[in-house]
Parts: sequence; structure tokens; C-alpha cells
Amino acid sequence: MYEKCMQDLSSNEVTTAPGPALIYRTIGGILDMYFFPGPTPGEVTEQYLALIGRPFLPAYWGLGYQISRYGYKDLDEMKRIIERNVVAGIPLDTAGAQFIEWEREDQVPRAIQDQYPLVRDTKIMLGVVWPDEHTAFPDFFDSTNKTTEWWIDEFVRFHEGVCLPPIFTQTLPQCLYFKVPYDGIWIDMNEPAVFGTNENYPWYFNDTDHPNIAPLKCPINPQDEDAVWDMPPFKTHAVWRYEKDGQKSYLSTKTMCMCAVQGKYRFYDTKNLYGWSKARATQQAQYNATGTRGVVVTRAFQIKYFSHVSM
Repeated sequence: MYEKCMQDLSSNEVTTAPGPALIYRTIGGILDMYFFPGPTPGEVTEQYLALIGRPFLPAYWGLGYQISRYGYKDLDEMKRIIERNVVAGIPLDTAGAQFIEWEREDQVPRAIQDQYPLVRDTKIMLGVVWPDEHTAFPDFFDSTNKTTEWWIDEFVRFHEGVCLPPIFTQTLPQCLYFKVPYDGIWIDMNEPAVFGTNENYPWYFNDTDHPNIAPLKCPINPQDEDAVWDMPPFKTHAVWRYEKDGQKSYLSTKTMCMCAVQGKYRFYDTKNLYGWSKARATQQAQYNATGTRGVVVTRAFQIKYFSHVSM
């Protein structure tokens, strides 16, 4: 038995060929390849860990049975579902709440929505995800580290408790103390995933629970000098897998434009590091907020760091 580790952050693909053989194609980046000869599975693992170091060790409870979903109407509904599983004798170690949401956008107090204005007339790239307004994506490559500091502070405040002003409590004139003493964090959609990029009629236009806000449009006209980032000469699997029903696909399909800038870098070069950079800041937030290693579950990740969820 042997193992191979390839480290390359650009879009790439691997295909099989007669021989037998593997064909690796990539559109850029620095290509590092490592082979671990073993020959036993145990020795392969030892050789691999000698290269990357020991991986993230979650809390013991994080290795157990978990129940997780989104769309709970409120906390009481979540409690009822957990209790139903316990009564049925279904093993359960962890319960995760992806998010609890209002059924309709008109139920959200206007004062709350006003706390998150659009960043018009700025250089911030906006996409579409779950909120009923456009979404900005934190720049964790910010050289001043202010983004990470802000991110950590928000998690600490959420865990230790924050005093919500009257605009958030609607009927209560006094400050409402809000506290969620969580034990772990799940970060999702952090590829980052964006709805309907470059599409004229994205799927959420037919969804009654999501407003028809304009999708992100990237420079995909071949005459545009920035189009080279979304339309490199070779189309990897990440591009053509989404081409169907005559709909063209690009590197930015279902994500941000490749010409975007993170820190001092093009998103073209950092896209596959976005999940890692966000999870790294979140892991530090977990430590600062709880004082324990807990568990950080992330959908986009790199080797060694964090726990991974696949959907």
C-alpha cells in the first residue's frame, strides 16, 4: 500500500488513463506532490503525519452521534425534536442548530434589517446567499488582522452574552441580555458558495422564501481584460460539471468572481484557501469563547485542520 498527497490551491482535476495511470491537470499555483511508500497502512499514516503534523483533535463528544438541520421555527421546536430522539432511544451526543429563521422576510423587524445596510458605492463584492439582502464575504487575508479580530469578538460576545438594544426586542423598552453558551461551531457555505452567479434567472427567483435580488455578475465577456480570471484556456472539471441545458459555466459559477481581491491576492489564487482562512479564525474564536478545544466543523477545509462535513 502507498499514498500520495498533492498540495495545490488552484482549480485542478485528476482523471484515469490506460496503463493504468493518473493524469493531473491544474491551471496554476505551486504543485507539491508527496509519496508515502508504506508499505503497511500504519506506516503510510505515520509517514503522512510526519509531513503535515498531527491533525486537529476535537472534543470527545464531537466524535459521537449528531443531529443537525436548518429551518427550526424556534428554540422550542428544536428542543422537542431532540427530546423525541431521546425518548425513542436514538443515540445522541450533539445537537447542532444551523440557523433559526423567520418564515417570511416581512416578519423580520425593519430595525434589525437596517443594522446591515448594503455597501453601495464601495469596492466590496456582494453575492447572494440566504439573507434577503446581498451578502459581503469577510476578507480573512486582511493584512491588518482586523477582520479576524472582529470575527473572534463576535463569537465571544455571542457566547458570553450581549445586551440587545430596544430595536431588537421590539416591545421591551429595556435592554435584553442575550446569551448562547455553545460548545462547538459549524461553518457552512464557506467555499464560499454564492447563489446564481452570472445567471439571468437564478433558482431563487422561483422561491417564495427568497426575494428576487440581482445575482452577482462577473466579467465573462472575452473582450474584457478581467475575463481571463474566470475563463482560463483550460476548463477543469470545476467548470464543465455545471454546464447543462445550454447554460455556460465559468470558474465563478456558484461562487465569487475570480477577479475579486482578498488581502493582496486575487481570488483566482486564494479561492481554495477561503474555507481554511475562515475556519482558522473560527477555531481561535472557539478557544477564546469557551476555553476548550470543542469542535469546529467546516464544509471547506485543508488537510490537518478542523473537522469536515460533506453534503
